[in-house]
Amino acid sequence: MNTIKQFIFILAILIIGTPVVAQQYKATARLDTNIIMIGDQTILHLTLQQPKDKTVYWPSIVENIGENIEVIDITENDTIIIPGTNLVDIKVDLTITSWDTGLISLPALNFIYAHINDSTQLSVQTPELKMYIAYLKVDMEKGIADIKPILEAPWTFKEILPIILWSLLVIFIIGISYYVYYRWKNNKPIIPLPKKPKIPAHIIANKELDKLKEEKLWQNNEAKEYYSKLIDIFRTYLENRMYFGAMEMITDEIMLELQKKEISKELLLETKNILENSDFVKFAKIQPVESENIEAMDWAYKFIELTRIKEVKPEEKKGAKK
Repeated sequence: MNTIKQFIFILAILIIGTPVVAQQYKATARLDTNIIMIGDQTILHLTLQQPKDKTVYWPSIVENIGENIEVIDITENDTIIIPGTNLVDIKVDLTITSWDTGLISLPALNFIYAHINDSTQLSVQTPELKMYIAYLKVDMEKGIADIKPILEAPWTFKEILPIILWSLLVIFIIGISYYVYYRWKNNKPIIPLPKKPKIPAHIIANKELDKLKEEKLWQNNEAKEYYSKLIDIFRTYLENRMYFGAMEMITDEIMLELQKKEISKELLLETKNILENSDFVKFAKIQPVESENIEAMDWAYKFIELTRIKEVKPEEKKGAKK
């Protein structure tokens, strides 16, 4: 018998049994494929149809089915309700393999159930299935070949992408850390302040001082609020005019920065006294006298006037060139 006839003969005998019907109970078995190479795997699909309120005892399947079939894996039961009936389908998939060759049989699997009003146990079976296990022919004349080395699969973009993203994140963190350290080391704010506001700093500060004067806070026994707003106006002016983070500094830090500027010693001393007095009012709840309140406002106008950027008139520029 030639090869073609052998193949036709094998296919002819691979007949899947029809499900056995016993009243409302029905068991079926189906293979993904009836022909596999030795050691390969296929899926055996088991389905049991039964009333949903009845108990059916499944066959014990542990490691083997019959003598030639090895069970690799068993899935959990998957129960499906059949619409319009009192029946359910319970499905289980078995991953199986075999190390024998040739045509082998999968024996029928027996499901036991109790008949209504009868203690006699009945059963329903799956059909017996056939499988053909093929093998590779070895040409003995060629001898034994060396084992081929393991081939390394090329990297895919999906595998490389996480490495790229993590690398970029590390570079970003290092860059941000260096930037923060550099700004801190050079006593500069982390976020650079604008070098020049659209409206000159002294104009903004003078307008805010005028508003504060009109509020008459200290005249209404609100000295703490008065000094808080006054010093905030002063701090904002320093940030807009001298470009350092005065809003986040304490009095001593502000004085250290002002000493680096071209400010007279007299004005620095007066500024220090006002700032310290303001701290006492805000934190020690000291009530200043009327003259001290007026002096603080006069100092603010004076400081702004003496430190503001002077506007150079066109005539003065021409005279300077001559």
